[in-house]
Amino acid sequence: MFFIELEIIVIVILIMLAFARRAAIANWLAGQRFEKGAKKARQIFRFLDQSGGQQAVFAHLMHQGELIRMKRRVGEFYKIPNQTINGEVQDVILRQADKNEPCWVALSIMYDNAIQDGIYHGESVPELWSEDFKVSYQHWIENLHGVPVKDKTMKVWRVATIT
Repeated sequence: MFFIELEIIVIVILIMLAFARRAAIANWLAGQRFEKGAKKARQIFRFLDQSGGQQAVFAHLMHQGELIRMKRRVGEFYKIPNQTINGEVQDVILRQADKNEPCWVALSIMYDNAIQDGIYHGESVPELWSEDFKVSYQHWIENLHGVPVKDKTMKVWRVATIT
């Protein structure tokens, strides 16, 4: 009887370890997806900032954001580190709708930081899944003097002026 109880305890401990290990691996993979997106976002930010400044970065964020919003959130998870939520700094894990969503989030964070640092002026981009983003996108698209086109080299959205 003692051996059966001991075996049950050992099995329960092994199952708990398996779940903890699985969660740790999923958490690590989610962090890697965001880091990969952040690396790409830094390249995109540099490219857009040099070629069109704040307007180019904003145009890419708005158009790419609308494309991401049109999809359902059914993809893999990604982790945004060090986000302040209700005054507490924590990591946020989200399910992605598109493989470009972690890059979009990292780019929007960089854009907001540029506004806070005084490099850019104006308002920040609303959160991707908020109602404010939808309203901002409608306002932006109605006042756009050009057509969003995709740049083949960097795979970014730019506004081509209509002549």
